[in-house]
Amino acid sequence: MAKRGLRPAEITHFLQNIDEDNSEGEPLHSSDEEWQQLPTNSDLSSSDDENSANQVRDLPGEEITIATSNDGNATRQYRGIKRTRNRGGSRSRGRGRGRSQPLLRLLDTYNSLKEIPLETEITAPDGTNWKVATTNCALPGRRGQQNLFKDQAGPTPYAKRNVDETCSSAWRLMIDDKILKQVLSCTIAEARHTHSPDWVITIEELDAFLAIIYVRGAIGAKCLDLDALWSVKWGNNFVKATMSRDRFREIMKFLRFDVRSTRTQRLTNDKFGLISDVWYNFISNAQSCYTPGPYITIDEQLFPSKCRCRFTQFMSSKPNKYGQKFWLAVDKDSKYIVNAFPYLGKDDVRSNDERLGDYVVKKLMQPYLKKGRNITCDHFFTSLSLAETLKSNGTSIVGTINKARREIPVCVKEAKEELYSTVVLKKDDITLTVYQGKHKKNVLLLSTMHPDIQIETNTKKKPDVVSFYNSSKYGVDVVDQMARKYSVKAPSRRWPVHTFYNLLDLAAINSWILYRDLNGKNQQKGVYLTVREELAEPYANSRKTSNTLINIPNEIPGRQDKRTRCQVKASCAGNKSCVKCQACKKGTLTRAPTDGPGELAQALDDFDERMVMEPLAYSEVRTRPSLEERLESIISGAALMADSSCTRDERRERIVAECNAVRQALQDLLHEYMANAGNKEQSEGLERAIENMCRKTRDLRRQLRKAVVDHVSDSFLETSVPLLVLMEAARGGRERELEEYAIVFTEHANKLVEVANLVCSMSNNEDGVKMVRHAANQIEALCPQVINAARVLAARPRSRVAQENAEAFARAWDGGVRLLTEAVDDITTIDDLLAVSENHILEDVNKCVVALQEGDPDSLERTAGAIRGRVARVCAVVSQEMDNYEPCIYTKRVLEAVTVLRDQGKYHSVVRFAAVI
Repeated sequence: MAKRGLRPAEITHFLQNIDEDNSEGEPLHSSDEEWQQLPTNSDLSSSDDENSANQVRDLPGEEITIATSNDGNATRQYRGIKRTRNRGGSRSRGRGRGRSQPLLRLLDTYNSLKEIPLETEITAPDGTNWKVATTNCALPGRRGQQNLFKDQAGPTPYAKRNVDETCSSAWRLMIDDKILKQVLSCTIAEARHTHSPDWVITIEELDAFLAIIYVRGAIGAKCLDLDALWSVKWGNNFVKATMSRDRFREIMKFLRFDVRSTRTQRLTNDKFGLISDVWYNFISNAQSCYTPGPYITIDEQLFPSKCRCRFTQFMSSKPNKYGQKFWLAVDKDSKYIVNAFPYLGKDDVRSNDERLGDYVVKKLMQPYLKKGRNITCDHFFTSLSLAETLKSNGTSIVGTINKARREIPVCVKEAKEELYSTVVLKKDDITLTVYQGKHKKNVLLLSTMHPDIQIETNTKKKPDVVSFYNSSKYGVDVVDQMARKYSVKAPSRRWPVHTFYNLLDLAAINSWILYRDLNGKNQQKGVYLTVREELAEPYANSRKTSNTLINIPNEIPGRQDKRTRCQVKASCAGNKSCVKCQACKKGTLTRAPTDGPGELAQALDDFDERMVMEPLAYSEVRTRPSLEERLESIISGAALMADSSCTRDERRERIVAECNAVRQALQDLLHEYMANAGNKEQSEGLERAIENMCRKTRDLRRQLRKAVVDHVSDSFLETSVPLLVLMEAARGGRERELEEYAIVFTEHANKLVEVANLVCSMSNNEDGVKMVRHAANQIEALCPQVINAARVLAARPRSRVAQENAEAFARAWDGGVRLLTEAVDDITTIDDLLAVSENHILEDVNKCVVALQEGDPDSLERTAGAIRGRVARVCAVVSQEMDNYEPCIYTKRVLEAVTVLRDQGKYHSVVRFAAVI
């Protein structure tokens, strides 16, 4: 029978009784019977017998040198542990065979890693030599040079000088004037390119816009419909007082972070070019305001987004699977973001032989190397090569490491130790700790911060490197949690807007940390709400100032001591006032048409606000007359719109029906208020009455809005025809025909102005209303000038001066009409316009069929022209709307449908057929 091998206890006993003659490293020969029992290189590397790993070995050994180290411990060198490349060994298949077979034989000799003698060298697959180290040091070792922190952590002197008692001062350090001016200039350029050459926005208005975005996140309304924030019943008072809903939508529509003219060239070199300048300016500001402490955490952040983007990532382990990935470096103690950049896919700057994790850590830590800091990261980033590089730059690293790395010995990968046991391997000053935290799962941590590993005395016997990693690994996770709690993220089709939302979240966190450290206030939501008030206050005050009315009772000529009727608001029903508008000096009960939203829309909004009250606040003497008077004023305005020549009979009947329904709903509501007078809580009947009243006013508003769109659809068709006919008569010198066409031209101009005023009366877009009224005033002023220029040309048709003068006024008229059309389209919702245009086109098609059956060519030609004008207008409006979206499959299909409608649709076929007839 073969002799059995020595057990570990027997080997230890044998080594403790080595003769002093052989203590200087002299070779021991195989003639010693006891030495022949030790496993030798031939035992560990032999591959002749496949079952030799399970048999007792009795093979002749080679010489093994045993030397005594300086501390008296015996040092053993097992040459068989080093990987040997025998013929066929590297290509063998099957578990425990082939390339890793000599390394696994070490665990065949010892039952676990803890039984391997100290200072034993273990070679990894890439040739890295590790030595088994002890974990029983009484005191931790001396800190290495890479762990001597040389900075003073906290806010920088620059931040201390600029942060005062206001929260916005800290926020201004993150989003400074450079970033705001960049966003401002790019937004204005985009609006003037696609919308209007006179569009403008100020820094104060942009601050108010950002304040509303922050409020939306702080109150958890980012998933609600935007209209809910301005709702009369459920809306936020701060939002409504800061900015109008349509203005907010307009700014969001044109919000850009780069210049369109240079975009194509920049995107060839920078995938992040649409917002890269703004992002890296923010990172520069963050680094200049705060010095991180000795411990920094590095990890990835996935900002939820499903926009069409070249670098959208899918991560199944995240709550939101799709999004934009960012690499973040965060101060471990304060959770301050010190560096961040996006993952854009393959980077040309990174060499092919450099791991992505190594590249990310080096780039994030570039400003903070050689200052004695430590990095905590997970297994995606940690590697031996990275640890050595950082150590040479005065920076340490602690992190879990993947078992699949080639620098990890195979015996360590396959080891299953006793529960709560620890094995330490060392390479120079780098420690590899193997901790068996669970029965079937261990964890590997690489550290250049811990030269010696201490073991806790509690039940789990955790190494100090594990405890340190657990206490410092969550920095980025906490930042992500804080950002998601009050995130400003909202639906958008443009990925730069989502990136800007993430930037605002991170800027809010950093500014809160600065404000907390310098002022001692530690409530994140309170700071958010205070910032929004401070940002919105200048613009809100300017709105109040611009809308102020001046009471001048004695400045109306001829009526110094009397009150006058309202000369501005047609729906005032003859009420009198001594108040004058500051702009137009007309007697008015409200501001002049050049200021604020439309009169009828504003009256409806005021009525909706006043009709909802507590039962205790209701007074039969005051409340009933006030509400009835306001409702009758609204109905008077609706009656004026219904009686307009452009209003269709069907729409007129609907408006009248809705007005009667609103009157009845108000009487029911007042009856319920009387029944609940004196109660603190609203009864179910009162709540139903309020809901019914809101529904009826909403229906009336819808019918009025559709009536306005009816007017727009009928009036803004072939607006250049009256001018062409007028100029044609003038060039021919036909003065009698010119006067007839002048009357038609005047009626056309008056109709455009009337429709423009009706559109303004039902719009809440204050800036859009100003633009429409300004364009309407230009049209009204140009009309007589164009007619006079045509008369001069008719009197002298061969005069070059008269011809140039007439052409100049004609161009001015075309430009004014175009500006008015665009302004009207801007405050008219595209949904209403498309729905009404579709109904009108179908009606005109039926008229064409009737005209064909009756043989009426004039009616057929007139109706066909209307169809052609409506189709052209729909195509123009939709094409303009598509310019506001990023090019994608949706915009492509819409534009294809526009082409079909314009060139090949059934309506175009009807027009062409009508032209042939």
